[in-house]
Amino acid sequence: MKVIVKILNGKEAELEVSETEPILAVKTLVAQELDVQVERQRLVYKGKTLADDCSLDEYLIGDGSKLYLSIKKLSSQPGSSQKNYAGSNFWNQLHKLLKSHLNEKDADKVLQRCKQDFKSWSRRLSLDDIERMSQLHLEETMASR
Repeated sequence: MKVIVKILNGKEAELEVSETEPILAVKTLVAQELDVQVERQRLVYKGKTLADDCSLDEYLIGDGSKLYLSIKKLSSQPGSSQKNYAGSNFWNQLHKLLKSHLNEKDADKVLQRCKQDFKSWSRRLSLDDIERMSQLHLEETMASR
């Protein structure tokens, strides 16, 4: 089948792919056609960012569908390590809380399940969902000042 990949405000390319093709393989083709490194690509379909380990058919992408390519900045930014620290700090705090109520083994199991559920949930968010949450967070932050 053929899918069209369009860079936001830029070129587009038509790719011949299988419907069971993993998103990561599609990104490799995009890298060849549009000269954008795989790690800098974010493919979006119907407002949802496509996960590398999922396939086209999991997102119901069919022949003639159009995917949008957003190009990410390189992750060598100073703020990226701070963001990773904040995320790991959250999981450490949650683990500490769980250990205060459960034994070590059960706390580890619950923490791993929470991480899996969070990852699954966050993959299903559309860009509209993220924008609404960001707006709500901004409003709450401004109201608390």
